[in-house]
Amino acid sequence: MRSKELLFPLLAFPLLAACGTVAAPVNIKKEPVRVEAPAKPRLSPEDAKKVERLYYQAVDAYSMDNLEGAALYLKEISAITSQYAPARELAEKIKLAGQKTATQGTPPASTQSAPTQPSR
Repeated sequence: MRSKELLFPLLAFPLLAACGTVAAPVNIKKEPVRVEAPAKPRLSPEDAKKVERLYYQAVDAYSMDNLEGAALYLKEISAITSQYAPARELAEKIKLAGQKTATQGTPPASTQSAPTQPSR
């Protein structure tokens, strides 16, 4: 009889503890880490005009099949800034045009009167 008296409290305690309230999980909200891109250096208005002028000279040379002259203008642009997307696109076109002429076995038309120094 004594064992039945002890059995009830031993079984009741774990059952009641299991049915008790459970603390709600704590939600810790973390702020997202913001990674800022490095600031692009701004061009002065004079440099921006110079880059634009050189770009149009490079386009003009490219349209006359003067790939070397266009490359010289683009090289001068890259010395000022590497962030000018139109110049990068034109440089890629010149690179592809140079590869085409190399695979065709004909000398590139860019050897015609290429300026040695872009005019400023």
